[in-house]
Amino acid sequence: MADETERAIADLEALIGMVDRCVAELTEARDLYSIVLTQMQAGGGTSEALEAGRVSETRLAVTTALDELDRARQVSRTSLFRAQIAEGSSVPEVAVVWGISRQLVARTIASAAVE
Repeated sequence: MADETERAIADLEALIGMVDRCVAELTEARDLYSIVLTQMQAGGGTSEALEAGRVSETRLAVTTALDELDRARQVSRTSLFRAQIAEGSSVPEVAVVWGISRQLVARTIASAAVE
C-alpha cells in the first residue's frame, strides 16, 4: 500500500509541475498573441504580425506543454486509482469518486499492469 501511495504522491508532484509549466507557456502565448492582435488592430499585415508574435515557436511550445500535461494527468490518474485500490477501495468506489465509469477504471488499471 505504501508503495502505491508514494508513487501517487510522486506522480501528483510531477503533474503539478506540468500544470505550472503549462501556465507559464500559456501566459507567454497570451502575451505574444496580444502583440499579434495589437499589430493587426493598428493595420499591420497579418504575416508580419504573426512573425512578430513568434507564432510558430509559440504554437509548438504550447502544443508540447499540453501534450506533456495530458500524459502527466494520465500517469497521475492511474497511480491514484492504484493507490485507492491498494487502500481497499473497490473499482466501483473509485469510479464514483472520479465521476467516471467503472469500466474506465478497470481498463486503466489493466493497461497499467501491462506497461
